[in-house]
Amino acid sequence: MLKNILLITIIPLINCCKVLTLSGGGVFGSFESGVLSKLFEQNSTYDIITGISSGSLNAGYLSSIKSGEEYKYINDFKNLWTNISDKEIYSNIYFLNGLSLYDNTPLKHKLTEIYSSRKPIRPIKIGASSLKEGKTKVFTEDDILKYGFVDILMSSTAIPIAFPPHEFLDDIFVDGGLTSNILLNEGIDYCLKEFPNENIYVDVIVCGKKLSIDTSLTMHTKDIFNRLISILLQQVEYSELLHPILEDNIFITVYEQKHEDSYGMLDFTASETLYYEGYNFSNVNVYWINKTIIE
Repeated sequence: MLKNILLITIIPLINCCKVLTLSGGGVFGSFESGVLSKLFEQNSTYDIITGISSGSLNAGYLSSIKSGEEYKYINDFKNLWTNISDKEIYSNIYFLNGLSLYDNTPLKHKLTEIYSSRKPIRPIKIGASSLKEGKTKVFTEDDILKYGFVDILMSSTAIPIAFPPHEFLDDIFVDGGLTSNILLNEGIDYCLKEFPNENIYVDVIVCGKKLSIDTSLTMHTKDIFNRLISILLQQVEYSELLHPILEDNIFITVYEQKHEDSYGMLDFTASETLYYEGYNFSNVNVYWINKTIIE
């Protein structure tokens, strides 16, 4: 179904729609940013960006940069991850009404510092898991222009149990990776609508670990815990890769982390190491997917 690419050559593409889809994975977003930096050095550009969890942080930053000028911001993008520490993301272990192990207030301060003055200038879609609906809520550039980046990014990155759920817009959100590891279909659907007669090229970066819940933890708010479990049980690993209307003109390249490192999702001391693993392609598998291969 998937063919491995041994030699990668980035060819400038014209008369096409390009999608960038970013998965989540806590600190593994640094690995993702390393892969992106390498792609930007080779002049990769994108018409729409989608992101989940830590991928939403990368997607949000990129959406504020003009398409075609990503290469100018490689150092800024690198510093976004390699200069970060644990204490800038969360504080010491504690329980907030039995719902989380850490206080992610430092993360909110950091996001405010980085994103409060930024606005999306191209299409973007960010996924968060709605506990009320039991499915992925997709935020768009219009939502970001209306509400700002911070609450939306906090919603997408609220790792269950580790961080408290984020209350926003009369809903309760947790990490987008709980209900959908990537937003592939949303990016393709945009291109099918806006560029109906053009080829669609999609770059997907998959990294990190699948979200899971430690059921041994004692929860005071059982309804939220049960909701998390019921959502988790509905998961199908990477089912989004098989788009229901995959056509001959859709070409998907998957950049996948070869193996999981021993680092925990919240071990931000590993950020620099993971960045260079991605940048040097030393821990990357690359696959190409098209309808002709799947059939």
